[in-house]
Amino acid sequence: MSEDLTSIRLIKAFLPQLPNLLREEWLDGRISTEMDMSHCIYYHLRRRMPDRFTILSNVTLSGITISKQSASGSFLMPDLIIIDNDRNESIRILFELKLDNHSSAFPEHIHAPIDADFRKLKKFAANPVLSKQLACGFFVYLYKCSKWSEREITAKIMEKLDHTKLKAIAVNRYQDKNGKYVDDLERRDTDRMLRNRNRFKVGG
Repeated sequence: MSEDLTSIRLIKAFLPQLPNLLREEWLDGRISTEMDMSHCIYYHLRRRMPDRFTILSNVTLSGITISKQSASGSFLMPDLIIIDNDRNESIRILFELKLDNHSSAFPEHIHAPIDADFRKLKKFAANPVLSKQLACGFFVYLYKCSKWSEREITAKIMEKLDHTKLKAIAVNRYQDKNGKYVDDLERRDTDRMLRNRNRFKVGG
């Protein structure tokens, strides 16, 4: 694989390909947790980027909080960041990831952890230090729902984020790469195949 993502502009232009790459990984059984999501995104980006860029996961950003209390001594941890080593290791892109295990999208159920991720991204984009470095931030949301399409969920997330530097990537397991919903039989077969992929019984 050639290292063709040689600039932030090219990385941003590549990211719209992520939904179908993640869909394939999910349907192939390679994603069952948010850590798996992180690994897949890392894989698809790192193999295409030169050493100028470094991807890091769960780094600590100190002096920032989503609470109303003082930010002194506090910190937040984005799921993934891309730093530019040619620009004093500035944080250029960051990601918050969410794998929703409900059988519906977040507007249909209690979603406090998702709301917290929205607030985190907005804090990152508004931070006076980080905002000068940041080209964009992404909320990547994997879910399964027969009611809310990827287009509708993306629009809903963008309403929540409400910032020009923040973007949404939504992947609905019940839709194919063209946006068409798969039939009930295929859904049931996929659900059965992917159920409990992160839990294996080895005794007892």
